[in-house]
Amino acid sequence: MTDAGGVRDATPVLFDPNLDIALLHVPRLTAPTLRFATTDPRRGTIGAALGYPGGGALTIVPAAVAGRYPAVGRDIYGAGRIERDIIELRARIDRGDSGG
Repeated sequence: MTDAGGVRDATPVLFDPNLDIALLHVPRLTAPTLRFATTDPRRGTIGAALGYPGGGALTIVPAAVAGRYPAVGRDIYGAGRIERDIIELRARIDRGDSGG
């Protein structure tokens, strides 16, 4: 993890494989705490897509919510199927910008 103070080690404190999310403890972290939204954003809600195109510098581009859908796929271990609601964003992402 990196903040204004430089690169810092993070330790997983809690992990939920169904939500595919982890809570990390980072000693001396200066960033504000993130909060979960209480509702899903509506279509047209403005947001951002963040990534490192081509392995370069952090790039942030405007995005907007296009829709919300149920999706069925493999769990993070590839061991079973899982259904989740996903939120589709529309943003200018160049070919090869995987993970954006």
